[in-house]
Amino acid sequence: MNRGVLLFAHNNKKIDYIKQAIFCAKKIKKHLDLPVALATNSKNYLKRAYPDHFHLFDYVIDNDYETTQMRRFSNGSLHQTLPWNNFTRCESYDITPFDKTLVIDTDFLVGNDNLLQCFKDDTLKINKDIVDCNSQRGNTKLQRISDSSLDMYWATVFYFSKNNPVSKTFFDLVKHIRDNWSFYKLQYQMNTNHFRNDHAFTIALHLLENPQIDLPCKLFFTTDKDKLLSINAEKYNFLISTTEFLKSDTVCSVENVNIHIMNKFTLMNEIDKVLAHD
Repeated sequence: MNRGVLLFAHNNKKIDYIKQAIFCAKKIKKHLDLPVALATNSKNYLKRAYPDHFHLFDYVIDNDYETTQMRRFSNGSLHQTLPWNNFTRCESYDITPFDKTLVIDTDFLVGNDNLLQCFKDDTLKINKDIVDCNSQRGNTKLQRISDSSLDMYWATVFYFSKNNPVSKTFFDLVKHIRDNWSFYKLQYQMNTNHFRNDHAFTIALHLLENPQIDLPCKLFFTTDKDKLLSINAEKYNFLISTTEFLKSDTVCSVENVNIHIMNKFTLMNEIDKVLAHD
């Protein structure tokens, strides 16, 4: 029974998701020793811009979706509105080359082997609770899909098996929610027009009465207001932004953890430095 990791990368003019996928794949190979499939609309760019890293991907799958939405991306206090193609994650079940699949965001970096425990059974796994590197932040916007609605499950990392019939039902439902987003965003009282996989996955789990269990490890994160200062092997140093609880920016370090770095601009800068020394 084959198993592996699936990544999605759809570039825009400012954010190189292919570069993130390369660095993410290096971490996966190091800590999980699993084959990696990349679903992208930028296969030719990967070959042209990163010929020495193409080998990191055991499968490269042509993947696109006609609709792209716009969203604001932040780099600390600076903001840019850019195209955002996040509609294809709903296709994970259909395009994965693996029987058992771990799907990971390209800005999520693996720092240990805890996620290997997912493959011990066929249960759908996804986390509701994630760990903020600023333990005092208490950001409720990251905990629920709307103020009066459901606790949010994070599509940043999830696991499914084709041996479990619930998996296909789940992804069919997620695609239905995506294709009828104008209805579901009203039904669940969203305060945004943006389609988000986190929201669609949460709604699907709610409709299926949560047929899942948590991932077998903590998932840490920093927000797009925080800045990644440096990467030193498995250690990440951040400048955590000022909040109600933190009266000034403060430095935070984490090591050997699985972490979602939401500030893609500082992440790309630090990846450049690491890849330059490969």
